[in-house]
Amino acid sequence: MLFRQPRSYNSLMERRAHLSLTQLIAAYIGGSLLAASSFYAIDLADLGHNHGTPGFWLDLLLSFTPLILGLYINFAAHQTIEAGIAAQRWPEDKIISLRASFETVLWIGFNVTLMLAAIAIMFADDRRLRSTGWFLLTLAQRLMRLQYVFKSPKSQSPPSIDWRNHQPLQSSHWGNR
Repeated sequence: MLFRQPRSYNSLMERRAHLSLTQLIAAYIGGSLLAASSFYAIDLADLGHNHGTPGFWLDLLLSFTPLILGLYINFAAHQTIEAGIAAQRWPEDKIISLRASFETVLWIGFNVTLMLAAIAIMFADDRRLRSTGWFLLTLAQRLMRLQYVFKSPKSQSPPSIDWRNHQPLQSSHWGNR
């Protein structure tokens, strides 16, 4: 058969569901790096010149392709990880160990350092450094989102009191001084 039928959305979801947690995290980080690297492609394309020419449109398409593809991979892996955690697809001890590693001061410090470096670089006068700033900012945002997926669930708060079902407060001492 020369042409195959396109895969349905459900079969793609089933294939993603069979990936291990490590593979999904690797796909998430890989998609983040691909999306973040698109800022270098945009900078290399030098889109400030040749507006309206066929070369401009080709450069525009080629420079934004890594961003779109990387974000698609990133969001697909994110959705699968989130659904897998909710469905308890992986052992709880593996999830707990990942939560612990994402909640360490080292990981949080790394993300904050990436954000601060990105902001400092973006305000630099050198135009070539700005793409590095956008790269670091995009990477830091995506890694913080990964950290959020593994955040410990909040403990259940005690049920609030429904005051509509209680008798009004009465006291024999009201009005006495």
